[in-house]
Amino acid sequence: MDLLSMEDELLENSRNVIDSCVYFHKMACQWYDSSKQAGYSKYEFAKNWKNLLREMIDVQKIAYVKAAEFCEMLEDEA
Repeated sequence: MDLLSMEDELLENSRNVIDSCVYFHKMACQWYDSSKQAGYSKYEFAKNWKNLLREMIDVQKIAYVKAAEFCEMLEDEA
């Protein structure tokens, strides 16, 4: 893959991370607020929280790999 394509991919992925953070924040707030309701399901809260964290890790892991690859390519060209 050439440098320009990798840069475009990295920038697109950056936008995805930003959009995902907005979604993750919204969902985390909703689940946190629901935990303040009487009789909330501890299991549902824990399951949803765990799944959200897994999604966050996956999105960030992909972003990290793309950033690392782009940095490596830039270092090789220097």
